[in-house]
Amino acid sequence: MLSIRQSQLNSLGQAHRSIFEDELVEHFASTYPRECRQAGGKQQFYKLVSAGIDRANQRGFDSQSEVSMYISLQFILGAWFDVDPQLPWVKKTLENPRMPAAELRLRCVFGETIEYLSDIAGDKSQHIVRALIRLRDGDLETVPALDAQWQANMLALLRKLYPQKFDRQGIEANSLLLDDALGKCDFFLNLKTAKGKGLVAILMFMLGSGFENDHLHPWTARILSDPRFTSEEERIAALHQAAKKHIGESLTSDFPTEAASTTGG
Repeated sequence: MLSIRQSQLNSLGQAHRSIFEDELVEHFASTYPRECRQAGGKQQFYKLVSAGIDRANQRGFDSQSEVSMYISLQFILGAWFDVDPQLPWVKKTLENPRMPAAELRLRCVFGETIEYLSDIAGDKSQHIVRALIRLRDGDLETVPALDAQWQANMLALLRKLYPQKFDRQGIEANSLLLDDALGKCDFFLNLKTAKGKGLVAILMFMLGSGFENDHLHPWTARILSDPRFTSEEERIAALHQAAKKHIGESLTSDFPTEAASTTGG
């Protein structure tokens, strides 16, 4: 009888995974060419895909179709979409005990995501284009002070920035996002100022709650951990400028010209 050692099995499994990663990187690089360029090229996409496979597996999604769908959702909703407080419907569906089949749960989330995007983007992506323009042209001086009205004022700011997304998500989910932002700033990012906490909340709202650990946005982690910035003010100013640059690059021909010029909210 042929005997295969465990080390050989592991090697075969790694080879299979490597081929799968290659296929996924090629697929997503062709599907999201601008995002690939902004992230830093295919090498960054390999990091994204590898981390996505691991995270999908941890969630119990093992088949190639499940993993592919999971990573697709990461591109659309953010790398940490399954724990994002502004997207409670994702967690509810993924953990629905009445749907024991993993692929069915993912397909339901994908369907809900299409409806969500339809509501927040507009038929020509005009809503998201306007939100990006507002964010690009925004000033950190508009971020509310850290007082008893901070959350209420931040909610108003987020709604002004992207009303369609804010209203679709609702007050409760957006409030939970702000709670998460404060905890992230206090315990992980060591950001204490109003501008720091406000900017982090805005980027969580726009890019996903785990934006600083998203391989699609490596510039965020680089700036937040850069030892050259000796003060919070310098870090936040650099993060704000990098966000503006990123948004400027995003406002390309990917969006129809009329999307930015159409009158309305």
